[in-house]
Amino acid sequence: MRDLQIRKAEPAEAAIIGPLVQRAIRARNAADYEPAIIEMMCANFEPAKFLERMAERDVFAAVQDGTIIGTVSFSLPRAKLYSLFIEPSVQRGGIGRRLVHYIEQHAARLGCAELQLSAAITAKPFYDHLGYATIRFEERVNDGSTWLMSKRLG
Repeated sequence: MRDLQIRKAEPAEAAIIGPLVQRAIRARNAADYEPAIIEMMCANFEPAKFLERMAERDVFAAVQDGTIIGTVSFSLPRAKLYSLFIEPSVQRGGIGRRLVHYIEQHAARLGCAELQLSAAITAKPFYDHLGYATIRFEERVNDGSTWLMSKRLG
């Protein structure tokens, strides 16, 4: 894999990251969610809404050759990983795994002993493979049901 830089995302990059997330949702999640749910998910990542999230969470960008190709975020006090998305054209290349590892280290540096996440139905096998345990199914009507998962850090 070419050099990958993971760094804090800048507020001005919401206009880049929001559409990246929308492309990823439409490309990967369509097999597991109805079209109306996909569009509701995508609406949560309009650049203005994404900018609001950036004020509440630690948002990181994966950058390769000067281009943002992925994102992930983290929030305290819940010690939760949010919004892991990779540009569809480079998915399945290890970038997601590296971003999850980065957030695990970030959380551990902040004193977290455990990390939680709500995995899309599509992403559950990915997180299973990374050692996350299923806590319960989260039935969500407006933006797609998920699996609540966790992993002990350290």
